Amino acid sequence: MHLSRKPLSLNGTIASTRSKAHFVHSEWMRRLSNQLLDDMDLTVQ
Repeated sequence: MHLSRKPLSLNGTIASTRSKAHFVHSEWMRRLSNQLLDDMDLTVQ
């Protein structure tokens, strides 16, 4: 019983970790691009 449940929980953990990593990456990219736009605005002014 325990052995048959373990791979399922492992797959679920991997999936949630992947989606979390994807969210963190996209959030970081969005902040980076916002920061670049802010820097460009400062440079233009």
